[in-house]
Amino acid sequence: MGHAHSHTKAESAAGPPLRAQQIVRYAGAWEYRFGDSPRDAAGELLWTRRATSAASEWRPIALPNSPPGHGDHRFLWLRSQLVGPPIADPASRPALFLLVVDQIFEAYVDGKLVYRFGVLDGDGPHVRQFLGYKPHYIPLDPAYQGKTLALRIYSDHINIGVVGEPYLGSQLALTKATVVRGQSKFITGAILIVVGLAALGLWLVQREAQTLHYAGFAITVGIWSLCQSQSRILFLDNALFWVHIEMWALYLIPGFLVGYLMSFLGPGPFQLNLRLMQLFFLYAIGAALLVFLGGVPLMATWLPAVLLMMSMAIYITGMTVLAILQGHVEARIYFAGQCVAVLFFLYDTLASMGILPRHDTTTSHIGIGAFVVSMGVLAARRFILLQREHRVTASELQKRVQEAQQKSSELRMLNDELMRQIDQRSRRLLDALLARIDEDSGDPTAGIQPLAAGSLLNEAYRVVRPIGAGGFGSVYEVERIADGQHLAAKLIAGSANRGALLRFGREAQLLSRLHHPNLVSIFDVDVTADSRLFIIMELVQGVTLRDVRQRYGDPRWALPILQQIAASLAAVHERGIVHRDLKPANILLTASAVDEPPRVKLVDFGISVLAREDGRPEPTPTPSKRSEATSLLPDATSTGVLVGTPAYMAPELWVGSRLAQVSSDIFSFGVIAYELLTRKMPYESPAVRSMLRSERLPIPAELRTCAELDPALTQLFERCLGLEPSERPTAAELAHALSQALSAPPPAA
Repeated sequence: MGHAHSHTKAESAAGPPLRAQQIVRYAGAWEYRFGDSPRDAAGELLWTRRATSAASEWRPIALPNSPPGHGDHRFLWLRSQLVGPPIADPASRPALFLLVVDQIFEAYVDGKLVYRFGVLDGDGPHVRQFLGYKPHYIPLDPAYQGKTLALRIYSDHINIGVVGEPYLGSQLALTKATVVRGQSKFITGAILIVVGLAALGLWLVQREAQTLHYAGFAITVGIWSLCQSQSRILFLDNALFWVHIEMWALYLIPGFLVGYLMSFLGPGPFQLNLRLMQLFFLYAIGAALLVFLGGVPLMATWLPAVLLMMSMAIYITGMTVLAILQGHVEARIYFAGQCVAVLFFLYDTLASMGILPRHDTTTSHIGIGAFVVSMGVLAARRFILLQREHRVTASELQKRVQEAQQKSSELRMLNDELMRQIDQRSRRLLDALLARIDEDSGDPTAGIQPLAAGSLLNEAYRVVRPIGAGGFGSVYEVERIADGQHLAAKLIAGSANRGALLRFGREAQLLSRLHHPNLVSIFDVDVTADSRLFIIMELVQGVTLRDVRQRYGDPRWALPILQQIAASLAAVHERGIVHRDLKPANILLTASAVDEPPRVKLVDFGISVLAREDGRPEPTPTPSKRSEATSLLPDATSTGVLVGTPAYMAPELWVGSRLAQVSSDIFSFGVIAYELLTRKMPYESPAVRSMLRSERLPIPAELRTCAELDPALTQLFERCLGLEPSERPTAAELAHALSQALSAPPPAA
């Protein structure tokens, strides 16, 4: 300790005065006896004075460590006739330094009490209460030589006595030496805590159990090592607090260590490693609760913990050796560090049990340093291997991505070619059928019966069941024989006329140009042996938007659906296609994941057309022409003047659907949005009828009463219902605005 190694025992017994900041080992002889001292008539302890007790009852001891013959005794007396050099330090009085005393004691010089640590006599809750461990500085007179020092020590633990060698010097010099002596433990602990906190920060990012166990191990070992430095008392003079921190950190170390070992040794046979880790954590928690509730004293938890840790050391060593024999490189690295750490730790453990002499509180921080190095090497090796594996994986992944991109490009080319072929085939088939209708002046498909389950379409598709039927066709669920995939087959009805065939063929041609998650995909188009044209499409299981009218009026349900409708319209309009019949009955809703809105599928492109390239509407008809168109209204749909559903048609289409542009679909979207959000139609009479009758058509204001609707969206939906097509937003604008609204955080309450 400090400068002690530069002095011999002879010099300490008699020699020149000690200079300031100089200390020396105490070389006086010690003697001891167990039991407590009797008292004289005045109540003074007799054994505090050498002349009052028979010398034969005292036994000599080389160092004042735990002497033999402890047995059931709780009191130990140590006595020494003080010897040593004069101590000349004007700044501080002489003192005798005792590193640790098990557990509480009183110090007497020639029968006079000069120092007390704890309460040994009397009544009350604090009498003979354990107070922890701390360095002690026994004050001495400048002329201390020849006086008798007596230590009255009490301990109800297995250990009793003084730990470490006593030193002489001024109290200031001894305090400085204590700080210097604990530097290595303090620095080791601080470094480990910093490393552990860094690992904990890494765990917060990675969330890997191995990193968490290493962080816990490093932090608890660091705290334990920090508590081994006796200079801790200079920061907080509460020895019992430091003992609690030290012991609970020590009890947690094995659990974190076993958890870390499982990262490369695995859970062990019968998951013993996992069970061992759980046992240590449960013991630490259970012991803490018992101590906190006053069930057991703190030191009573030490011996079971020691036995558990010794058993763990033996078991883990065996597991590590077995892994080494199996060629496990990481086990070899770990075992090298463990051997060093275990040797120091085993010595400290046996010394704490009184089996070996204790020359210091602990020396385990030396072994811990070697152990940390080995685990650092282990972690570095794992990091290097992971980085190497990552580079290899990244290279392979990049290669696979390139292959996938190439295949994706090839698939896109094949898909484009397939869609082109479907487009061309649908044109040829349609032309051929129309030509036959012209030649035969009749319907070659008349009288054809519905398809029965199990029948085949061109030997490629097996009919599963009918799905629905309309005036111009029927829809069946079919199974593709080549791969068993279930699809939908739409066939032209037996009573189809030329107009129906044109509508059917147009749908096939337009669907072949469209690819979007909210649009139905087309896979094939062909004609049966009995001249029935059919389209093979994606099978969509769901209901129409019209079928769920009970959900109307709920903005949280409606807005995600409107966003998907707008996105599908944007994809349609981007290809220059006008749907012309946008309405709830042509919008399918399919099931989706829990807590997600239903998936939208826009269908029925039978009356869709390509928009005019200039995008400009035809001139508005004069009043005289308006009256002529009015007279045609009753059968406008059948004659082709108007196609679509009047309630959802744009007002500019009152003169005929040939004026339909993408803005016409936007008006239909506005009507649907109004209906979904308010449960009402925007106009009592369809806008197209009001225009025919020259009626005033104001923008409806019902949307403004919807409290949950963002005002910006209200304004956007009202623009959709504008009379001037050029003032309406695009589908892309609608989709973007709705996406922004749905992704925005909810307003604060």
